Amino acid sequence: MSTYLPKLPYIVIDQNRCRRRDIMEGLFRRCKREEQRLMLPDMAIYEFSNVSSPYLTWRRSLEEVCREPGLIVAGRSVGEMMREEIQTGKPVTNIVDEEVTPRFQRLLTELRDGDDNRVNLALKEVARFIDGEKRLREQHPANKAIVTSLRDVWRKELPEADLKLLRKPDEPTFIRIMAELETAAIVFQAAKGDGCSDETAYTLTVGPSVYGHTVYALAALALDWLARGGLDGIDPGKITNDFFDLDYTVTATFCSDLVTEDGRATRIYSALLKAFVGRAQIMAALETGERQE
Repeated sequence: MSTYLPKLPYIVIDQNRCRRRDIMEGLFRRCKREEQRLMLPDMAIYEFSNVSSPYLTWRRSLEEVCREPGLIVAGRSVGEMMREEIQTGKPVTNIVDEEVTPRFQRLLTELRDGDDNRVNLALKEVARFIDGEKRLREQHPANKAIVTSLRDVWRKELPEADLKLLRKPDEPTFIRIMAELETAAIVFQAAKGDGCSDETAYTLTVGPSVYGHTVYALAALALDWLARGGLDGIDPGKITNDFFDLDYTVTATFCSDLVTEDGRATRIYSALLKAFVGRAQIMAALETGERQE
């Protein structure tokens, strides 16, 4: 495996897996065996809360998680980390929310001991901003328009031979396309569009960065929809759910694994890891060639 990928000692878990006792028990055993911890990203807390009965969802989700509070960490917001990278010109080095994690662990410890007071306090805090978060995150038509636009670019620019292979579907073709330097140019141009200098855009493109991995993940999402078909007729809300899944996927590209029941997220995560390795090999070969010249 390429040293490009940091492989931090965290297993990112989708909130949809938290309610399965068998899965959580297996993950706790794995964490102890491999000296890892489970990471619940910022998106998981949002999804726990954005339901008709937040208290019941929090309780059902956390009653399994709270069995091992010390093995749980909270992940930082992907959007927050992207903004930090754009402002500083440097990739973030810590994806753990150091402020939230100890508070969350205390909540889990008390919940394990039968005290749900902190859950109620947390829900009151979440209630203050959940509506604003929902307006920000759940822009269904706009989210679908982004993916549709990227899908159309792929369809226009890819050779017909690649399109035929993608529609089989053919994973090696998907990975090769994602690893190509032409795809890296999408990230560079996106960073430039967000006001980055050439130097910052290059840094966020070639190095492990949350910004770069997020743009890659969006491009992979559009490519997956091109390969599988059905985007035009899909409910825009489904694309928003895909965006939610990308938060877990992007965070997991810095970690050791992703645990989710979503098939598209699993495919994209696996393809991105392989594509990043392939891209690193291409760039290393180019650098070697330049030195030899």
